Formats: sequence, structure tokens, C-alpha cells
Amino acid sequence: AAIAARVSRVSPRRPQPQHTGAMKTIATAIFLGACSAALGDKMNPVGKVLELLGELEAKIIKEGETEAKAYKEYFDWCDDTSKNGVFSIESG
Repeated sequence: AAIAARVSRVSPRRPQPQHTGAMKTIATAIFLGACSAALGDKMNPVGKVLELLGELEAKIIKEGETEAKAYKEYFDWCDDTSKNGVFSIESG
């Protein structure tokens, strides 16, 4: 009975972290970047891909900031319209 009590108190093993696809993609990009750097300044296909990925990242970040600003303006408009509607109903 004492052994069963000790066994029941033992916590189960924690699950080991899984390697996600994003982690593998990042590791591959780092590896390819290192290979590209080792080949020198001459533009090669891997270097071009990394350059395009960097440009795409910058473009996505810029678009995200623009969308966030537009959403905030829309949210503020909705909030103001809602408050004005409640005020007009209460005062009307």
C-alpha cells in the first residue's frame, strides 16, 4: 500500500518539445545563409532567395502596420458611433 501511495504521487513525465515546421525552416535558412556567406560576394541562387525573403519580410511588416492603423481608426469610429447612438437614444 505504501508503494502504491508513492507511485501515485510521482508526476508523469513531461512531454518533450516537438520540433515544429517553423523551427526547421529557420534552421534551414540559417544553414543556407552560412553556406551563401562561405561562397563569397558572388550572387548565387541561395543568396538571391535570402535577399527576396528579407524584402518580403519587410513588406509584410509594413503592410501589417498599415492594417493595424486602419483597424484602430475603424475601431475608434465604431466606438464613437456607438456612444453617439446611445446618447441620442437617451436624450431623444
